[in-house]
Amino acid sequence: MKKTIVMEDEEELYGIAYSLYQKKNYFDATIFFRNLLKHSPKETKYWMGLGACSQMLKDYDEALDCYSISEELGLKQSPLLYIQAADCFFALNQIDKGLKSLERALQLSGNNKKISEHIAFMRKVWRERK
Repeated sequence: MKKTIVMEDEEELYGIAYSLYQKKNYFDATIFFRNLLKHSPKETKYWMGLGACSQMLKDYDEALDCYSISEELGLKQSPLLYIQAADCFFALNQIDKGLKSLERALQLSGNNKKISEHIAFMRKVWRERK
């Protein structure tokens, strides 16, 4: 008999995955995010969580894949998505792609001064390294 995860269980599992991430236990967190994605493959927060864990484990290509899937699933209005992707591109020494991601993040940041200042700082640092 196949057991399905109900929404309450899914939220509890997400809480565990997020907690593991916050505790810098990225490897174990990826296991939870992958299991969550088996049951809800269109949930962008699970893709972002897996991407963030992969990024912290320095698996930048996988992180970018996760961020790309999040974008395809509709998370196109989040500057965080593009900031995280930019960090991965920079780590892979793909500076032009990183700068392009930062441009998109800046477009989406709206009136958020903190995010806009962070993006401006990142752009300055990476343009100087180019």
